[in-house]
Amino acid sequence: MKNEHVVSDETDREIVRRCLQGDTNAFCHLVRRYQTMLYNLIYRMIGDRDDAADVLQDVFVKAFEKLNTFDQQKRFHTWIYRIAVNESINFLHHHDRMIHLIEESCISVDEAPDVILQKADTVHNLESALQHLKPEQGIIIILKHFGELSYREISEILGIPEKTVKSRLFTARCELRKALEQFKDL
Repeated sequence: MKNEHVVSDETDREIVRRCLQGDTNAFCHLVRRYQTMLYNLIYRMIGDRDDAADVLQDVFVKAFEKLNTFDQQKRFHTWIYRIAVNESINFLHHHDRMIHLIEESCISVDEAPDVILQKADTVHNLESALQHLKPEQGIIIILKHFGELSYREISEILGIPEKTVKSRLFTARCELRKALEQFKDL
């Protein structure tokens, strides 16, 4: 699933325009369109389902309250993604938590036990390695490799130039590689 949202006859801009004209029910369309995608991003950053659901709710409340500040010449997708990233970062700082990536879909029960164990070890090692990164490095890896966002989208979400995204991603990958190397010998 690559940055796809529920198909609708209305564009995000049209729905936002309806919201700003007083149709508060129109915002429900945006929630339905983005809730799964944003929940997955937040969960990958936070690592707890209940906390991710709480942060997702905060994201939509903030988006609704700040909708009048949305620049309609820009993409709503990028704007709400940025709110989700910022709210997740705030949560991580406030709760002193690290980034987690456990997903049940990584491991299939139909696989041989040795394959299941190997995948579980890989997921555990990746999580542990990501915990050794600075939060902003982990976030950029999650946005690029798990969120499958383009450099341009990451640039817009984080509010930094594309060159900076590429540079930070390169550095984060190097740091992740170093952190993963400690698990080679185990």
